[in-house]
Amino acid sequence: MKYKLFFAVLIGLSLLNPLTMLGHAELPRRDNRLRSPTEPIGLVYSGGSYPIPGAEEKTAPKIPETLSNLFAAAITPCGCADDAANIQQALDALPLTGGSVYLRAGIYLLNQGIHIKRSNVTLLGETGTLLQLGPNVNQPVVLIGSDVETPTPNDIIQNIRIGYMEIDGNKANQISENVPAKTWIRNNGVDVRGVAYLWVENMNVHNARSGGIVVSWFSQRITISNSSFHDNFFDGIALYDSKNILISNFFSYANSSAGLSLDANLEYVSLFGGYVADNDIGVFIRNAMNVNLNNIMVFGNRKYGSYLAIVQGLFFQGCGFYNNKGHGIWLESTVPGSNNAVVGCLFSNNGGNCIQDDTGGGLAQTANICPSGRSVLNFLRRFIK
Repeated sequence: MKYKLFFAVLIGLSLLNPLTMLGHAELPRRDNRLRSPTEPIGLVYSGGSYPIPGAEEKTAPKIPETLSNLFAAAITPCGCADDAANIQQALDALPLTGGSVYLRAGIYLLNQGIHIKRSNVTLLGETGTLLQLGPNVNQPVVLIGSDVETPTPNDIIQNIRIGYMEIDGNKANQISENVPAKTWIRNNGVDVRGVAYLWVENMNVHNARSGGIVVSWFSQRITISNSSFHDNFFDGIALYDSKNILISNFFSYANSSAGLSLDANLEYVSLFGGYVADNDIGVFIRNAMNVNLNNIMVFGNRKYGSYLAIVQGLFFQGCGFYNNKGHGIWLESTVPGSNNAVVGCLFSNNGGNCIQDDTGGGLAQTANICPSGRSVLNFLRRFIK
């Protein structure tokens, strides 16, 4: 009896942190410098509060009052129709060798989207910078890369940095998912098309008429960090036909489709340290290879925690799947010799199976915790009867 009680206590302590994430224990509230004054702090779910990782430690660079560097410009918002033109003109005026545009704190009302279309460009905001798309603009808030219908490798731009700002796609006042004059362009918060060496950092992207951030058209060496993507019409984070992508310390929640959507010839992607909650599907991965997900919390999604199809070299490690309405993980199909694995993950209170493998062995499973009765408490009771 005493040994059973000892092991029950050890297991209970090891599960304390996931239970805390579920709202059964109190989390410290922290200020979120990336949000507007009227937006609630953190993601509130099941009694818990989820601040953006590192938000209070990360502050935007201080913009000097005067800029002597000919390759840099600072913009001050007017809250008028000139805001978009002022930003775009500053970007277009940079030399062909590149440069930086800094946005002073305030609300920029955009009557057109911002387009970064050349290499070696930095666009950074002060703390409190908000880019808000105006009514019926129907464009991406920020487009990085080519806007031609079918980009080629010759269209690739590189060495782009964007960060320290909030982006509001104002989806309620847009009437189209596409740009009317260029229907192949989706109205995302940040749309990345044919870009190499891109750094996206400390961003709060929400209410886009399409996706929060979408990376496509053979983009590569993309880094996304310390950012939040929520309340978008489709996916929070979507990656297509690209490779060599690193995403860390992120939130993707309350999106109408997937929190994470990885699809269409995607390869070599690493995601570490994130929360994926209250989406339709938490993590959607299809036609992708060599994707690692480590220390990701996937909870409260309206369908599955993760849906997988035609995947190869997929690796979940140290992830938690809680309170999703369907299966924690559902592997529908794979390819021969796929070498997919789920290692050291915890499943609790999902509406379906912990792991549903329709392939009959396409997903190796090691050291996962899948309590019977779909309840951690029921799992512990087995040791203290």
